[in-house]
Amino acid sequence: MIDRVRIAKEGLIIIIVELVRATGQLAQTPEILTKGLIYEKKDELAKKLGAIFAKRFSGRQEPMTSTHYYKKTIEKTVEEILYREGRSPLVVPVIIEV
Repeated sequence: MIDRVRIAKEGLIIIIVELVRATGQLAQTPEILTKGLIYEKKDELAKKLGAIFAKRFSGRQEPMTSTHYYKKTIEKTVEEILYREGRSPLVVPVIIEV
């Protein structure tokens, strides 16, 4: 129920991230979709997130066994950035393994 109220009030932001299964590294810049949230700096945010995730995931060289670590990292990073701007939409990370 709390998520429904949050979506109605703040909107929803979906972060689609492609990761290389063999290494766990970022394959390309994340894609951002929003619903119920007008965010004009999507391209700027995508580039910023791409740089942050590339740096954060570059130290990992083992194959991906679980996406939980990646989803939590993406969710917390996006929430921190948007919170600094006075926004708190529901963040939904989507991991695509390539």
